[in-house]
Amino acid sequence: MSGIWRFALQSLLILASGFAGSAGARSEDRRILDDFEALSGWTAEGSPGTRFELKQDQGFKGKGLRLDFEFAGGAGYVILRKRFELPLPENYAFSFRAKGAGPANTLEFKLLDAGAQNVWWHRRQATGFPADWQRQSIRKSAIEFAWGRSGGAPLLALGGIEFALSAAAGGKGTLWLDDLRFERLDAVVDYRAKPRISASSATGGDPAEQALDGQAQTVWRSASKPARQWFRLDFGQRREYGGLVLDWDGDCHARDYAVEVSDDGRRWRNVYRVAEGNGRRDYLPLPETESRYLRLDLRKSACGKGYALRELTVKPPDFAASPNRLFEHIARNEPRGAYPRYFQGEQMYWTLVGANGGHRKGLLGMDGALETARGGFTVEPFLYAEGRLLGWNEGRISQSLEQGDLPLPSVERNAGDLNLRVTGFAGTVGNAPVLLARYRVENRSAGVRQLRLYLAVRPFQVNPPWQSLNMKGGVSPIHRIEAAGRVLKVDGADALVAVNPPDGFGATGFDQGDITDFMGESRLPPRTAVSDAAGYASGAWAFDLELAPGAAREVFIAVPEHKAGSSNAVEAALKAEAETLGARLWQEAVGYWRKALAGPDFLLPESEPGLVESLRANLAYILVNRDGAALQPGSRTYARTWIRDGALMSSALLMLGRGEEVKRFIEWYARFQTADGAIPCCVDSRGPDSVPENDSHGEFVYTLAEYYRYTRDLAVVRTLWPHVIGTLRYIDALRHQRMTESYLSGEGKAFYGLMPASISHEGYASQPVHAFWDDFWTLRGIRDAVMLAKALGDQAHAESWSSMRAEFGDHLHAALQATLVRKGIDYIPASADLGDIDPNAVAIMVSIAGEASRLPQAALAKTFDDYLAHFRKRRDSNGDDGYTPYEVRIAEALVRLGRREDAWEVLRVLLRDQRPQGWRQWAEVVWRHPEAPRFIGDMPHSWIGAEFIRSLRSCFAYEDDGDDSLVLAAGIPAEWLYNAANAEVGVRRLPTAYGLLDYGLRAEGADTLKLHIAGGLAVPPGGIRIRPPTGRPIKAAKVNGADVSGLAAAELRIEAAPAEVEIRY
Repeated sequence: MSGIWRFALQSLLILASGFAGSAGARSEDRRILDDFEALSGWTAEGSPGTRFELKQDQGFKGKGLRLDFEFAGGAGYVILRKRFELPLPENYAFSFRAKGAGPANTLEFKLLDAGAQNVWWHRRQATGFPADWQRQSIRKSAIEFAWGRSGGAPLLALGGIEFALSAAAGGKGTLWLDDLRFERLDAVVDYRAKPRISASSATGGDPAEQALDGQAQTVWRSASKPARQWFRLDFGQRREYGGLVLDWDGDCHARDYAVEVSDDGRRWRNVYRVAEGNGRRDYLPLPETESRYLRLDLRKSACGKGYALRELTVKPPDFAASPNRLFEHIARNEPRGAYPRYFQGEQMYWTLVGANGGHRKGLLGMDGALETARGGFTVEPFLYAEGRLLGWNEGRISQSLEQGDLPLPSVERNAGDLNLRVTGFAGTVGNAPVLLARYRVENRSAGVRQLRLYLAVRPFQVNPPWQSLNMKGGVSPIHRIEAAGRVLKVDGADALVAVNPPDGFGATGFDQGDITDFMGESRLPPRTAVSDAAGYASGAWAFDLELAPGAAREVFIAVPEHKAGSSNAVEAALKAEAETLGARLWQEAVGYWRKALAGPDFLLPESEPGLVESLRANLAYILVNRDGAALQPGSRTYARTWIRDGALMSSALLMLGRGEEVKRFIEWYARFQTADGAIPCCVDSRGPDSVPENDSHGEFVYTLAEYYRYTRDLAVVRTLWPHVIGTLRYIDALRHQRMTESYLSGEGKAFYGLMPASISHEGYASQPVHAFWDDFWTLRGIRDAVMLAKALGDQAHAESWSSMRAEFGDHLHAALQATLVRKGIDYIPASADLGDIDPNAVAIMVSIAGEASRLPQAALAKTFDDYLAHFRKRRDSNGDDGYTPYEVRIAEALVRLGRREDAWEVLRVLLRDQRPQGWRQWAEVVWRHPEAPRFIGDMPHSWIGAEFIRSLRSCFAYEDDGDDSLVLAAGIPAEWLYNAANAEVGVRRLPTAYGLLDYGLRAEGADTLKLHIAGGLAVPPGGIRIRPPTGRPIKAAKVNGADVSGLAAAELRIEAAPAEVEIRY
């Protein structure tokens, strides 16, 4: 529909040009909070490295506030804060005048409670500021809970206001603010009166009242002349509403009309204009509209004989509060399957489509829609057969990966004897990277079928609306679509190329109807180019198919880089190999990924289908989630690089033989180290994040050390050695901040010698704490620095850091023990401040830090006992709770602690909660009910995938840094050995810190195990420890034919490779 209504500046914010309050509000209901004639009470703080200056300048009236800012390196924030004490009524609005200059950055308007412990906010994400003064109005309904210990309880009394500016594009600029106001609003109540209805004319049997009688079979018909007519509502009072829905009758609909509002019935204001009505149902979004009178100014009839309106519905205020809310209302009034399922309030799952390290990544939705770029539009398939349009709601849907583990995902839709298989993949044409989709239509009937495949281009993402962290899912505006040969341009850039020639294309604007309206009638819109000011244009290619019984046809499309001229390489390739290009690129993708995943083999019984495929698929997802050298946990919400995520992903890559990606990552990340030696917690396209998180320094050193352990590439260590020295210098400075006199006694003594408080755990965002997670990562980093120093022959640093490690470790364990006593707890605490329980954090003390033997053993056991009790209760309940599959790291800790059965109990549930099962992936958050419309973070989440790789690998083998040994079979379940086929269990070509490991373990009868360890493995200093799953004490053992003496009950330690081992019970 036409350009009266816009969301372009909103980003889901209410950005009004006038004051938000109701007309006629009493003066006592309005309050100027600050006219900025003075800046008293305002404070400013910024992230390290961000330059800013707060001062007065010319305001909208009189003086105003001016903030000059510059984000060094592209990242950072500035916060303006002032205390305001004000009780809050049931409904209210804040407003202020603003203008700005500079790149698009994120402005947050925050409300604080009296103690500043809880925060509510309203965000304008990555939005440019108006060059001239505009009033920004924010109603209570647009303010949401951000964080705090209240958990989102209503804010009853205001304690303070913050304006926070955070880097999106970064750069430097200026923000001006003035005239900060508060207004008490009337409570939101439903309109219960009955409007008076009138019209310019009506035929005798069809009066105007019939357009509001709720009956679809009745109608208002105007006289045939004059050509211009009107239809009017008088609500009897000012009424707030969000839009209209008009159902027209037959051919006599309005092709050209306007919606007008008035408060006095004399002066009318145009709020919406339809230039080319389609005669179906018209959805008219009117966000935040309030008036007493409403009028349709009908200017041109489609039949030339007056107008016929079956029903006019006035929609509530939330009808068009955002583009997503609008389409939710539309979707629920249209056939199921015509719009994405998330507009029905159902969860949408997806997976990645992309290349190893590629910058651009698509998403394939669970129903077959392909999202072409982050935040971009989708291509959605439909089949038209035997008079029906078949969308995602027709038939059965399943998901799979090519060959079970390659990151080449498919969605299969079966509708009777028709099968549509959608597959996404990436390739290279010339030197240009492209995303591709293959649509395979198969006729499984006994007769010839005449079909039409539609590939619809729609202004929706695969990412659902509730995915609202760092971006917003749902609607993705398309303002213009234009076909030029096989190339489809979206908003002026080459967006799609039809690899196979289509049989037609058509495009439509919102006024003319959605593309599904046309496809449902087996036709295309007449236009091949269309503009839509609201951003809701859609279109479709049509491919006519005649399929013999059992026959199939494949159609390919390519998604080039989204810029002008980017389709040239694909078009040139089509001229050379028009019939075979798509199939060739597909075979190249399959071949590339089969080779890329050809790492170690895991020998498992046939009773474990999908386990190794999950491991390989998650290795592949780590590679696809990469952006150049950067390792990222996701491609949408988490399209950033955290060193903590990168450290564990690097470890998983190395464990499966992928060292080159780790080398590139650690060399790239080292560039962002600051002059004082600090390692930033996170880096993205804007540069490093300045928020201090004190686990990052140890994680950086650990990552380099892991790379060296698995590759023995001393050249890279030598190149990065200055970075290690700088990091250890910074660690030493940090720990000494907690070794001053003030920490020798009193409350500070609890933190003596620890890392300073930080927010490396999301749960600590509202209040930084002394997290033991930071300390154990730091301890690991110091230990690894000592190892690297010895490898380089740097004896001086090896000795000094060894002393630092011993001292820091003593302080850490003393603080942890003191926390147990001080807090009166019987589990391992996650922080010294709170004494809180967090088994996820404790797990790294065991598996990463290798400190299990120094931890209080009873408390350690109790920590995981309590976790398992909670885990089982959650698993067995029927509640609606969720969890984060980061818990998979607990399985590795349980394996290392000798709790094999408990580890598999955890792993089995986590494997069950892969969604969809066929894509063998995890989201960051799993909810009990798969269809629940809730935030799930990102998927596939590669940090979780990396932790799964580490946990499963530990079942077969892990390095124990406590005694420098290699432990085998500690997590192999007994049922794997005592299987019907008597199959061998083990690994082939598994990378370890001591070389490639090959072993096979087999049961011979009930009392004997035989183990074969191949050559090529260096025997570790602490030997090879074998921990088979019998649960019985070892009675006798032989290694290479020689009896072994001094046997332990549960494990066998040997110092030979290759080796033939026999264990008897």
